[in-house]
Amino acid sequence: MINSLRKGHRNLWLLLAVSVSTLITLAILSNPAQVKEVALEVTTDSVAPIIKEHQTANFKINLRGSAGNVELLELVLISPLKMASAQLSLMYKDGSLKTLGQIGATGAYRFKVDNDIEDWAAISLFDYIKNQEITNIKVSF
Repeated sequence: MINSLRKGHRNLWLLLAVSVSTLITLAILSNPAQVKEVALEVTTDSVAPIIKEHQTANFKINLRGSAGNVELLELVLISPLKMASAQLSLMYKDGSLKTLGQIGATGAYRFKVDNDIEDWAAISLFDYIKNQEITNIKVSF
């Protein structure tokens, strides 16, 4: 290696050593201070009492509200569905459809609804991926 290449090589290594050490120092200094752990307070939502209920083999449907006003439709899934992507919808007597949300694993699902249960025809579970109806529960509240 000739003298000029040795000088360039040495200068390059010095530049790398200084810049890497500077970057490491800046990275350490830019880390935020330790965050103190704060105990989380667990609160439960107060749920309105059950006004009416309907049960099938796989589902339990509760209408929750107060003084005859329906506020929530609660669907309790007793056994898991075979379809992974089920959409819960309300079918009205006039043929219209209102999608409430998606359900999957067993458990309770709550959806806000309007106070018009007299207009409901059925509660439908539909798989939009496979484009097939899972179940259609006729409303008899």
